[in-house]
Amino acid sequence: MSKRKLWVHHFDIPLTYQKTEALQYYLHQLRLAEHIPDTLLLLEHVPTISMGKRGSASDILIPHSALIKKGYTIATSDRGGQVTYHGPGQLIGYCIFKLYHAQRRLRDFIAHIEQVIISSLAYFGIEGYAHDTHRGVWVKDKKIASVGIAITKGVTRHGFAINIVNDLSAFRDIVPCGIVDVHMTRVIDHITTRTPQQADKHLDSIVQKNKQQAYTQNHTQNDTHLSDLGVHPVLTFAKICARNMASILDYYIEYPTNFPKPEWWNR
Repeated sequence: MSKRKLWVHHFDIPLTYQKTEALQYYLHQLRLAEHIPDTLLLLEHVPTISMGKRGSASDILIPHSALIKKGYTIATSDRGGQVTYHGPGQLIGYCIFKLYHAQRRLRDFIAHIEQVIISSLAYFGIEGYAHDTHRGVWVKDKKIASVGIAITKGVTRHGFAINIVNDLSAFRDIVPCGIVDVHMTRVIDHITTRTPQQADKHLDSIVQKNKQQAYTQNHTQNDTHLSDLGVHPVLTFAKICARNMASILDYYIEYPTNFPKPEWWNR
């Protein structure tokens, strides 16, 4: 059986939650109509508190006015899961996948996403694991990544969030994912650096050391970006996640030059 095509698109600047949610609805319709293949969006958000369909207002621990004063946007969402935080330095992956096109079940798909994250952490020598009770990925009893999916007519939206070098203080203003007393962590907390600038340098050194092996094992004619990983920690992790997504779910990657966006996107 030949590999399927996976479109991957990375956004260079942090985006609002509302704008990317509207983009997902647009791409969802295109995927339903078979106008695009399965698609992975990789990006960062402006500071946002989002509430999934199982979220409770009691999981936001300070008044909304205080959140707004801190510069957070508050957004509701139809994704699975509860309350969480998104912001710069955190990698967001949104999955527009026709789940039942290849007879994949939602539970299996979520488990595959968790494995993608675990494999990407392992690339940097970080041992992550899937929790027995809670969705997401954990490192040393702390949560490093969240997973929340919505599915309509067999096509998914939303996806995962991985803490890379983001500020974790916002998580103290909420009950993350409805888990009382959960401790959050980041990729940077498990390598030898402590600032984003140092993380750039350290992650790049790891990438340079492993790049040739990764390229040799996973390169295809349609995956030309793998040889140019860059040095920004979120972008670096994004490209490794894309590679692992393709490997685990049996895709080849294509980076479309004319990625479809709705007419209002640049307004």
